[in-house]
Amino acid sequence: MFNFLKTAKERIEGGKYTEAVQVLESVPERRRSDPGMQTEIYYLTALCRYRLKEYAKAANDLEAALDTAAKLDYADKRHVYELLWKVYRESLDYVKLKEFSRQLLDHGGDKKNILNALLDVYNKLKKWVYLAETLDEFCDVELDANPLLCKILCFTKVYRIKEALQAAREYAVRFGEDAKFCECLVPLYYYAGDAERGLEYYKKAVAKNDDPKWQLSINSFLLAQDIYYGAISDREFPAIIADMRRSSERLQTGRNFDNTPKPFRKLRLGYMSANLGPHPVGYFLMPVMMNTVNSHSFIKCYSLFSPDIALDDGSIIMKFRTAPDAWVDVEKLPDEQIERMFLDDKIDMAFDMMSHSENHRLRLFARRLAPVQISWIGYPVTTAVAAMDYVIADRCTIPPGAEKYYTEKLLYMPDHYLCHTLTGVPRLEAPAFTRNGHVTFACFHNFRKITDDTLRMWRRILERTENSTLKVMGRLPKSKEGREMIEERFRKNNMPMDRVSVSPHGKFNDYLAAYNDVDIMLDTWPFSGATTTFDALSMGRPVITLAGERPVTRGGYSILKKKGY
Repeated sequence: MFNFLKTAKERIEGGKYTEAVQVLESVPERRRSDPGMQTEIYYLTALCRYRLKEYAKAANDLEAALDTAAKLDYADKRHVYELLWKVYRESLDYVKLKEFSRQLLDHGGDKKNILNALLDVYNKLKKWVYLAETLDEFCDVELDANPLLCKILCFTKVYRIKEALQAAREYAVRFGEDAKFCECLVPLYYYAGDAERGLEYYKKAVAKNDDPKWQLSINSFLLAQDIYYGAISDREFPAIIADMRRSSERLQTGRNFDNTPKPFRKLRLGYMSANLGPHPVGYFLMPVMMNTVNSHSFIKCYSLFSPDIALDDGSIIMKFRTAPDAWVDVEKLPDEQIERMFLDDKIDMAFDMMSHSENHRLRLFARRLAPVQISWIGYPVTTAVAAMDYVIADRCTIPPGAEKYYTEKLLYMPDHYLCHTLTGVPRLEAPAFTRNGHVTFACFHNFRKITDDTLRMWRRILERTENSTLKVMGRLPKSKEGREMIEERFRKNNMPMDRVSVSPHGKFNDYLAAYNDVDIMLDTWPFSGATTTFDALSMGRPVITLAGERPVTRGGYSILKKKGY
């Protein structure tokens, strides 16, 4: 063995990877002329960088190794393939992993192991479409327990409900109804429109898993389903959120804060969300940040989303990034590092701006990031987290008597809990009926808000309004199955499809301009509109809403009330 290889391997065995790389990089060119030797040098260098978690550099070395070893037998370079597979997998490079999987299959790689690795990465990244395509491609492979759970979740997310139910039946027969299975069936049954069975499996899941961090996650999911579908009855709701709150108490750290008020010390505010940009949360927050008195406060935004500034809305993103005193991207940071950041920044008031939105970090607020913690904007509902002190509210959205739907104290604003400013409004045109000769109703909400109850109400409105039409516009599911599911729901509720049009949202300016083509906006039930209600009124279009007792049903009503309607 050459001395430099012996030295490098000794450094690697001793865990001195940086020193090993230095040894290998110092090898003279004349030693690299042999393809086998060059391949080994690339491989050992990549192995060091892999263990140092320098995945991009390790991938470059291994790809170069394969180029050098192109004429070698597969047996002589199998170790290079195996390490490159590990690098792609652990770096979550799902595009390269998919491409490379085909090469491994061509060389006789184990089909089941390759499938499991792909599913693991796609699941972590929530790449549901890729995951579904991979399951279809490997449909002849019998799935073990975890991959089968992954299949249930994936097909639920892409609205392939019948196949998800079939996979669930297979899992129950082969592995029984364990905690993870029950957890998967909660979203499946809600997406299938069976709220009663969804709540049944939620209760089974919580009974089978006592981990408070896991319970917080599934509790949040259930509350999100309740927002959209009324998943919990009014009778059960107070008891269920009280149990959720007690569970979250076990996550509290009991830490003390050194944030003693001092003369002339600025109040330090921390906003955390994945929507600090061109999103309703960002648009509601921006006027508040712009009008916060700088001499009395310091604002720092902790962004859970790192957008591409080169996007069409890059200028808007930059505006949000420059509005606060400080900005940090924390999307890819572990919880411990974000928590440490809040504590080191000595934040006085930490604002949760996501509530039960996907990828929230309520588990961090459960541990307490600041002396005062407030939930605002994300959803007008309880977090059911014991360490969350307040929810910002108004008396129209959350009237006296609705406190039973919250575990937090309510901070009532004198006017409304949201602050809306719409800029760049296109030219307003006369109502559409002046050009069309008939009334055009419309709804531009998130499609998840369009429940069966909503469709039945809309149908009755169309039946009682002669020659009227309905224009529904929103974010459509990406999968063919998802779009077919929407069409099936419209048909199931006897919607007159010859008078209904369904289309996806376009760019923001096109969305606003679409209000000129309609006459009256229809709200949804139970989750009423907020941003779209403000936008409709700004575009001169009236909104019809239905208010109930629950705060999620009262968003449209509260906006109309405060606007004087």
